[in-house]
Amino acid sequence: MRTDLLVLNGSPAPDGQSMFLALKTIEAAGLEAEVIHLSILRIESCTACMECARGGRCPLDARDDMAATRERLHAARGLVVASPLHFTSLTAPLIATFSRLEPEWLAFAAAGFAKPSPEFRNGAGMLVVTGGGDYRAMFEPARRVAAAVFNTLGLLNLGSVEAGHTSRTPVAANTLALKRASAAGRSLRAALSPARRCL
Repeated sequence: MRTDLLVLNGSPAPDGQSMFLALKTIEAAGLEAEVIHLSILRIESCTACMECARGGRCPLDARDDMAATRERLHAARGLVVASPLHFTSLTAPLIATFSRLEPEWLAFAAAGFAKPSPEFRNGAGMLVVTGGGDYRAMFEPARRVAAAVFNTLGLLNLGSVEAGHTSRTPVAANTLALKRASAAGRSLRAALSPARRCL
């Protein structure tokens, strides 16, 4: 069953700063959302055994939660990746999950790394990321990882909603970040609207 949005929460906190900002984005979008808190799942990192490249099933699927997570990823029309920065990038649960998208990556590569066009109508992705610091380009590594994931899944990359200085200013008090979340939600709604998908 397809859902409007799947939210992958990479934070160890189910109600942390990044999820707060993600929920504000979803609220502005007015879309139904399913949230997966990756910290309570068991998803192992890819071991590069390349069984999937030989047409086989990932041997890790039988012992962790990735198979069910993959099903939810493919059932959703939109994907929101929510994460605080950990060592300048996404959290370990998200990186482990994304490392298991090797079958999707192989299909993407076989298609010549074709990126979704502006008229792409089957889905869209957005990153919501927070960080306690304020150093230059601190969100860039997270943006790059998210972009690779969205491209691999064939999703139109709608960019990111970002909030820094969270060690000093909670997201709930960050007026600029909340405005950006509202605008991002409207972009999500437009990208996933039935009219857009029927172009």
